[in-house]
Amino acid sequence: ALKKLSREDKYKGLKTLIHNICNKNHGRYGYRRVTMHLHKQGIKINHKVVMRLMKEENLTCKVRAKKYKSYRGQEGKIAKNILNRNFKAEKPNEKWATDVTEFALCNRKIKEAKGIILHSDQGWQYQNKRYQRLLKEKGIIQSMSRKGNCLDNAVIENFFGLLKSELFYLKKFKSVEDFIKELKSYIKYYNTKRIKIKLIET
Repeated sequence: ALKKLSREDKYKGLKTLIHNICNKNHGRYGYRRVTMHLHKQGIKINHKVVMRLMKEENLTCKVRAKKYKSYRGQEGKIAKNILNRNFKAEKPNEKWATDVTEFALCNRKIKEAKGIILHSDQGWQYQNKRYQRLLKEKGIIQSMSRKGNCLDNAVIENFFGLLKSELFYLKKFKSVEDFIKELKSYIKYYNTKRIKIKLIET
């Protein structure tokens, strides 16, 4: 009992820091990002210790839910997969990735398309003749993933998964306008504050 009490006292300050990090990021960080955040503050701690302490404190990330699917079969012209999973760009606005996701909110469904090579899946929206004509008029080269291959559009699929698990399923929204306000705030947080593990690893 004395040994356990001593260990708890040893990590008391660290647990407080971990709680602060998790609260500041609205419960979006798992043990890996919490560990990186601590390292940035000059606190050298093993990720396994952080994982154990978070488990003891019942601090966990939310699980993602099923994504919206826009594929309805071939309804128009399928563009060639020009991007071919090469998501690295040499300069800004060289490559864009787009997809459609759906938010069921206040008895309404809001579809959000996000983003030059414009890459998407084979959703019916991207096969639309008017849409393809508009891209051509703007000088945008269209690229599409292979049928049923989500990895071909992994960057935007991953973003939408994070957007839903880190924002949409964590909050209650009073109205569509409230949701749009929080959405803009999240995108700013994602671009300026959220730790990107892949960027650190590369």
